[in-house]
Order: sequence, then C-alpha cells, then structure tokens
Amino acid sequence: MTEPTIFSQSKGVTVRFWIDVWLEDYALRDKWPLLYRLEEKKTCTVAERTKVSSNKLMLDADWIAKIRTTDELMQWLQMCAAINRCEVSMGQDCWTWVAEGQTECTVKGTVDLLLQRFVGSVERRNGI
Repeated sequence: MTEPTIFSQSKGVTVRFWIDVWLEDYALRDKWPLLYRLEEKKTCTVAERTKVSSNKLMLDADWIAKIRTTDELMQWLQMCAAINRCEVSMGQDCWTWVAEGQTECTVKGTVDLLLQRFVGSVERRNGI
C-alpha cells in the first residue's frame, strides 16, 4: 500500500519549499539533499523560493555557498526541470489528500484506507 500524498496547488505562501510535500510525492529536502544543505533558510516557503512566469514556477535560490560539485549541479538541473513543469494558480493555498490513486478524498475512501491500514495490521499481529 502506498502512503497517502498531501500536496498543494497555488501560490505557495504557506507551503514550506523544502519540507512540505508539494511537488510529486516527496519533500524536496529528501529528493535533493545536496541542495538542501546549501539553502540559507531551510524553512522558506514556495513563494520565497520561486517566481511565477506564464503560470510556471521559476527557481529563485538563496544559497549559503555556490554550487561547486557535479552532483550538486545535477541535482540543481533535475530540480529546475521538475519545478518548471509545475503549473500554479493564483488562488489561496489548498491542501488535498490523495490516497491509493484516488483523485479526491471521500469519507468512504478514508474509512477504507484506515481499515486496511490499521485493522489489517492488528489482525496480522494477532494471527487473525
């Protein structure tokens, strides 16, 4: 079973750039740790690290040091490409929970997911 994914689609004024899961299925600090080490403000928001141009995000980095290694450069290019593919809206930040490939969160889907995850694990531990 895959983990539920929480993501945001908007301007990013309340979404932490490196820490929150907002781009694909991972926190950026986990995907690109070399760049995270270079970050000046580890808790910056998406709005602080990006600029919007034609509904696309463009990176606006604030490093404590310059990119020096080939690995850092590769991570930078990968992150730029991923973020450049991200379209934004100009509304409020909106969090959505998507689990098991669902496109929306429903009460039934949430109950089913919780039952599968927690009741199933209790039954397995008890040999049921």
